Amino acid sequence: MSRNLSRDFGSATSENISGYERRGRRTSRMLALAGVVGLGVILVMSQNEKWKRFCRASIACALVSADYKWSFRNIEPDDPEYRHVQHKVHQRSANRLLRVCKANAGCYVKLAQFISSLNHVLPSEYTTTLSVLQDKAPYMPFSDVEKIFIREFNRSPSDIFSEFDEIPVAAASLAQVHHAKLRSGEEVAVKIQYLGLYERVMHDLFTIKFLTRAIGWSFPAFEFAWAVPQFEKDMKEELDFIHEGKNSERIAANFAQNNQIKIPLVHWELTTKRALTMEWCPGVKITDVKGLGELGLSAVDVATLFTKLFSEQIFVHGFLHSDPHPGNIFVRVLKGTKNKPELILLDHGLCTEIPQHVRIPYCRLWKAMVLQDPKEMEKQARLLGAGDLHTLFRFILTFRPENPDTSVKLTRVEKDQLRSQFNEDKGIIRTVLKNIPTELLLVLKTQALIRSVNREIGASINRFVIMARYSIIGENTVQDKPRTLGARISGFKELVMFDLMLNLYALGMWLSLTWERCKAFFTGGTITDISLI
Repeated sequence: MSRNLSRDFGSATSENISGYERRGRRTSRMLALAGVVGLGVILVMSQNEKWKRFCRASIACALVSADYKWSFRNIEPDDPEYRHVQHKVHQRSANRLLRVCKANAGCYVKLAQFISSLNHVLPSEYTTTLSVLQDKAPYMPFSDVEKIFIREFNRSPSDIFSEFDEIPVAAASLAQVHHAKLRSGEEVAVKIQYLGLYERVMHDLFTIKFLTRAIGWSFPAFEFAWAVPQFEKDMKEELDFIHEGKNSERIAANFAQNNQIKIPLVHWELTTKRALTMEWCPGVKITDVKGLGELGLSAVDVATLFTKLFSEQIFVHGFLHSDPHPGNIFVRVLKGTKNKPELILLDHGLCTEIPQHVRIPYCRLWKAMVLQDPKEMEKQARLLGAGDLHTLFRFILTFRPENPDTSVKLTRVEKDQLRSQFNEDKGIIRTVLKNIPTELLLVLKTQALIRSVNREIGASINRFVIMARYSIIGENTVQDKPRTLGARISGFKELVMFDLMLNLYALGMWLSLTWERCKAFFTGGTITDISLI
């Protein structure tokens, strides 16, 4: 795989800086300093909260830009000190962004989470630093909740509910959730958007777009402007609770035949764009290992069901819940069983439609990777926009080396080498990701979250096999079109053969793991990690 083709934010900007004349550098520094001082004065004098938020963000971006310009003024990428300086500047800049996101909250918390999810393209200093920002917020007073109810329903909570807990059970960056009881006695969860939030978010989105354009003007090599339209689209969808309710009903319909997947019912008579009333579905957070144990649930069973849930959405339904962080997935024991898990999927504001012309090639690509068919892998990767970088695209998907043999385990050393190679190639990886469909970016983000959750609960499962099986089912599923009997028989036959192959593969992996355990037992060594993706 190509090395030294990658140039992240700091390295790209340093190339431009090295060509600047001294006068240009002096002018840039003076303009940046003047901008910082001017915005600082405005921030101090301003009593308008929107302008304060704008100024905080603008000052942070000005400082970050000036830091990059100044720090790389006399350093070339091949300088021995280059990497050290680059790391320092990245970290200082990430810390500044973290502080402004904390101060501005709301939309900026979502922005931090969005940035941290792009760990496959952004420098690790940014993604690691911003990932610590939790989607939590101080809850708004009950008097504001009453104002929202009057505005949305022309009634107060006491007029609608027999009980309504004034203290919310959860408060995030965009909304808070209250437990309540209907007059019928049914328990419900009521999600209320913060008072005045919509207007603040629209102003914040304007600020983010403005600053992104300014950074692009100052740094022509800045390559991340493509992410802003997606973030803006996501934010607008998350602010519309009617949209969220419709998403939840669609996902519920897709899993209507699976009694282990629970989607809370929506009470439409008590739902608007700013308020959402749903069935109350208690459970433990999916990453609560202690809670899962107290329920008598196996972490492996939970992780397997969790992976199947999202694999089916990606490969078969083509409609994906794109925010599967632990706070959105609860687990409880399925009624009528002793230790069978039931997953409760919450917060459907951010969902992705994966069109047929993207979903089918993606299914075929996964199938080809398992079958070790290089020609088919290249064909499907090219159809998805990877072009001549199709091998790198497969590496991004599986985190496996070129022409991977999925029956061979990776040692920890090999995994470390791959991570190092991944970091080296981030510049060219960005090129790949800019050319593939936007929907696949969210699929990659979702798959990364799946890996993260499974690691957190300590479940060792073979995600590659699970996803590969659903890719076969998905390839033979054409949405909104009835399948002929011949197509059904052909699809069933292919799935049976594929299952046989996967079972033989799983047997090989089991034998390999057993052999490793035996060696470890007799030699006193350790067992190598054989997880695939």
